[in-house]
Amino acid sequence: MRRTLLHVLCILPTFAHAQTYEAPKVCWLNGEEYSPGSTMRAAEGAMVCSPELVWVKSDKPAGCLKDGRLSGPGAVAKGETKDAPATRCQADGTWMPIE
Repeated sequence: MRRTLLHVLCILPTFAHAQTYEAPKVCWLNGEEYSPGSTMRAAEGAMVCSPELVWVKSDKPAGCLKDGRLSGPGAVAKGETKDAPATRCQADGTWMPIE
């Protein structure tokens, strides 16, 4: 009995260590996670995910969000339908039709 108790006490710290959880190092926005350095349009400006994992005001160009995916300025996306024009991500975080 003593030997069994000793065995359990020896493996208990290993089991407890294996159960630790480390939260992801990301900023959250609308249920989605973004890595530090990601920029997002916010009102008339842009916000950036800081190394402290909070959104802060930025003068960097904003990313554009389309279909749940973040694209950088200059990215091109197909039109929603075959007749719709393609769009380009602008530095202010908006999509503009390509003419």
